[in-house]
Amino acid sequence: MGIKVGDIAYYTKSILESDVSNFANITGDFNPKSINRYYMQVIGQEKAVVQNVFLQSLISASLGAKMPGFGTIYLGQETEFLKEVYVGDTVIVKSEIVDLQVKKSFTITKIKIECFNQNSELLATGMATAIPPKEEN
Repeated sequence: MGIKVGDIAYYTKSILESDVSNFANITGDFNPKSINRYYMQVIGQEKAVVQNVFLQSLISASLGAKMPGFGTIYLGQETEFLKEVYVGDTVIVKSEIVDLQVKKSFTITKIKIECFNQNSELLATGMATAIPPKEEN
């Protein structure tokens, strides 16, 4: 049974300091608000801010791990970041299939994305486009 409009999936990740540090090392995104404790202290910031692109990578993980699932081809994403995410937060990515466009040899899905923290505050919203994996007979 394949995906259909209205299907919803959730992906959850608690963010550790090591996640943000590893992400900075991989991407080169060394924003001092994310990794420099001295800078954070100077500006009066208590917790490290998670890079927005890190949040977007959780959306990608959600699409591949949950829905549409393993083998998904992630085509694009429009994201509006609404609130900062901090080390120690738990992020819940909600994905909802809102459109399916069947082509000759594949289907393109439009997926509404909402990211919440552990307090149910909306962190980011957007629309993803993906090709789901082919169904096995």
